[in-house]
Amino acid sequence: MFRKPLPTTGAHKLGGSDEKKLRKQIVAAFPCAGEDDAMALVPKKAELSLQKLAAPSRTQIYVGDGQPVFYDTSGKGDLFPTVFALWRAPGMLGEPVSFGRGRLFAVVVPGNPAPIAVGEAEMSSAEVRDAGGAGGKGRFLKILTTYRDALWDYAASHASRPQLVPNEGFLEKGVVPLGSAAHDDAEDVEEDDVEDDVEVDEEVDEEASGKGVGDVNDAVAGLSIDAEAADEGADEGVDEDVDEGSGVVADQTPHQLTVAEMDALIESAVLQALSRDKTVTDKSLPMLGTAFWSRHVNPCRPAGAPPLDIKRSSHKKMSALLRHVHKMGWATCKEDKRTKETAVTAIVRSHPDLRNHVPHETAADADAGAAAAAGAVEGGKPQPLRLEEHYKPHVNLTRVLEAIDAPTDALYTGPEARELVVKYVAVKALDAGKSVTLDPQLCDALFKGVLKKGDAFPTHMSKSDVTKAWLNRFHPQTAVVRGGTRSVKKGALQPVRVESDRRGGDRRITRVTGTEAYLIDPEELARTLGSKLATACATGELEGIKNVGKREVVAQGNAVEKVARILAEWYGVPSRFIDTADKLKGKGKNK
Repeated sequence: MFRKPLPTTGAHKLGGSDEKKLRKQIVAAFPCAGEDDAMALVPKKAELSLQKLAAPSRTQIYVGDGQPVFYDTSGKGDLFPTVFALWRAPGMLGEPVSFGRGRLFAVVVPGNPAPIAVGEAEMSSAEVRDAGGAGGKGRFLKILTTYRDALWDYAASHASRPQLVPNEGFLEKGVVPLGSAAHDDAEDVEEDDVEDDVEVDEEVDEEASGKGVGDVNDAVAGLSIDAEAADEGADEGVDEDVDEGSGVVADQTPHQLTVAEMDALIESAVLQALSRDKTVTDKSLPMLGTAFWSRHVNPCRPAGAPPLDIKRSSHKKMSALLRHVHKMGWATCKEDKRTKETAVTAIVRSHPDLRNHVPHETAADADAGAAAAAGAVEGGKPQPLRLEEHYKPHVNLTRVLEAIDAPTDALYTGPEARELVVKYVAVKALDAGKSVTLDPQLCDALFKGVLKKGDAFPTHMSKSDVTKAWLNRFHPQTAVVRGGTRSVKKGALQPVRVESDRRGGDRRITRVTGTEAYLIDPEELARTLGSKLATACATGELEGIKNVGKREVVAQGNAVEKVARILAEWYGVPSRFIDTADKLKGKGKNK
């Protein structure tokens, strides 16, 4: 849709009232987008403007901090998200099982979670199943906007120099899996091979999620990947090393299991979930297969095992897995005739396989144990929290770093990262007084993949601009340390969310989420809040695939201010990482 350069006219800046109005529009237009997503898309005091296209087009583009996040083709408030919007709020489109025509989907490259395109369904889920079952073909997605289209070019030429890629897998002429060895191969991809649709064949998954639809074609709008090289990179790529003796907990790229190994892992997790009364209770049934998978099966995989991937098993689909569970006699699973969704309706707890299953430590148990160990008290108070911010060099900085004998795969502090470019300028004698002369290597490091095609590369820049552009080419990482436990997270830490709410009519409560990132065990936090607030506190599982293994703490009464103070003073969470929202506006406060 946005192949050609945008014929823009005037743009005008939007104020605070416009920001609030747009956030309400986002929540209303996208049911899966909450207030947090709306705030991420339109932050307070953001540089928000409305760009109009030249007549006869009625399209308007909402630009936030230089990134076009939404566009309205009619000018009447019909919002469509861009890839920039999905990078800011990945879950705003949801993960539907049944859907109709016109449903928006995010398209991704396997192994890279950031969307590369936004598409509109031209077939319903029922039509997809019919086309697959009949062995026929049909156009599933109409691609609306993609990475490196005219909207992306608009951001690339914006004066505010916004962030143009979400991670290191987004290259100039292609997108590859994270940690992939296919980066060099992607440079050879031609940009002119643009497709406007994604076709489906008989392999389409009827449980396709909002992101999984991208697996239909692996390539959209000229963004192809080398599948063989991508798989090899996925096998070998590890984000962080884990030292078992030092208590380090780090994110890793999962090991590429065989089909038989994945089947065995899934079967073990299913038996673990079904054999434990506390995992899937009879009161929670019937339960949709997607909920059963995300809330119970995946968290019940053995500790240390990679995340389960049903598409890499022999079942391929959720419905096939549930049919297998039903056939084995472990549980009763039925398909709803209207929605075509399969649900677990009863568990056969007397089955020998369930009674003889030997329980194992699950991934959820391991995560809870690590958080509990990190929060172990010394003298009645949790061990101190320490946050270490580091920067990982972008692949385009490799030649500059090699020229000054600096490690290309190390993590640097902010001052250390800045010192690298200062050293390079000195070694290459590029200091021109108040400015810096940009040689080809430094110019590529700063601008390759940033400037749009056809733009001239600068030859001189001020020293401050060079340092700023240099630091923007690093990937931020944060190490969270509490006691003997250390957890490394990519990107910026998400804040702890403390908000008031109502439950059961007018009963006021306070919800606390996101504490695991700061190595605070939710169960221990509930006990502490119960004691310090003199109120009843409990924990519960958070819904959603992205919240697997995460829990919330619920305290009776409106105690937003007190909880925020306890998190800061007792647990050492910096105030800037505590996000409070008193929806009740002071009513029902816990005195």
